[in-house]
Amino acid sequence: MTFPIQEFKKRYEKARELMKRKNLDALLITEKSNYSYFTAHRTIGWTTKTRPIILILPLEGDPTLVIHSWEIGNAQSSCPWIKDIRTWTDLPFNIAPLLEPLRNLNLGKSKIGAELGYEQRLNMPLDDFEKLRRELPKTQFEDASEIFWKLRMIKSEAEIKSIRKACEIASEAIEKTLEDVRKGMTEREIGKMLYIHMMELGADRPGVAAICAGPDSYERESQLPTESIISPGNELFIDTGCVYNEYWSDMSRAATLGKPSEKQKEMHNLFQEATEKHIEMVRPGVKASDIVKSCLDYVRRKGLKTWGVGRMGHGIGLDFTEPPSITLNDTTSLEEGMVLTIEPGTITPYGVFCTEDVIVVRKDGSEMLTTAPRELQEIRQSV
Repeated sequence: MTFPIQEFKKRYEKARELMKRKNLDALLITEKSNYSYFTAHRTIGWTTKTRPIILILPLEGDPTLVIHSWEIGNAQSSCPWIKDIRTWTDLPFNIAPLLEPLRNLNLGKSKIGAELGYEQRLNMPLDDFEKLRRELPKTQFEDASEIFWKLRMIKSEAEIKSIRKACEIASEAIEKTLEDVRKGMTEREIGKMLYIHMMELGADRPGVAAICAGPDSYERESQLPTESIISPGNELFIDTGCVYNEYWSDMSRAATLGKPSEKQKEMHNLFQEATEKHIEMVRPGVKASDIVKSCLDYVRRKGLKTWGVGRMGHGIGLDFTEPPSITLNDTTSLEEGMVLTIEPGTITPYGVFCTEDVIVVRKDGSEMLTTAPRELQEIRQSV
């Protein structure tokens, strides 16, 4: 599943408007998420660094794909509107198929935007990129990260539909997993159940699962699941997401094995309230940094501190995390169509406390996409 050709053509039009403002002749697109934004070509080829997958989007004229010959059938069937496909066969990759279409842009004197800046990566060897510069000495390669993020931060309704589905799948998978957890299970067993539920519910693939099931795990919240066992009184914290039609979900929920302690209930409620309070702030025109300032003030007034993850939320879409960042340093004004998470949290000796949700910025506020219950759940202890 992907999008109709009209969706991609709208993206090309918007990109070209921004390219004109920057006096760019083309965009050189090598990174998976940017490539997926501009094409319907979906491939397992991204799992290897052997065969770069590249799109050239010119200011005028049709796009060009530069791909290994192994990809030709897949690319032609998924992107029938892209007629100019350059290939190579022998490994390793070389820049030869790139040179002619780039030289044709403007007699070798082009200005080309590339993935050189904020939260961007070139998906080709740096040596090859430097060879490209040497072969095109009159061509200027400039950072186009501002263009990529201006396009991708504002989601179309078709994109939001995919994110909504990914959130529904992750939400239901968490609910089913918490129903299935029993005393004595390991984090790895819980993670396996979570992934199975995601796939059964229609995810293209499970994404991430950070699972903390006891005091020896709480301070390692970003770890992959271990053999640590959940015991009575432990909090089980799940931070997870899945991928649907290339778009991500990201959410966190918590439960205790047996009845929660008063400390666990109090801390969960405080940070759930912090999340809800600051989701209410979300609307067009509000700065990302203003949300953080308010949230920090709330947490400090409660005599608490937040975890050291560097921010209290982020954009989400084709990447698990995207701009804007909900940080003190990000003064981006929120716009209708942005999709965000809000996630103030903290780590204590008795649990990880964060209720992360995904929301869409709407004209008069926000729309919640995650659907799982936000209360601290109680897992029955019977085997």
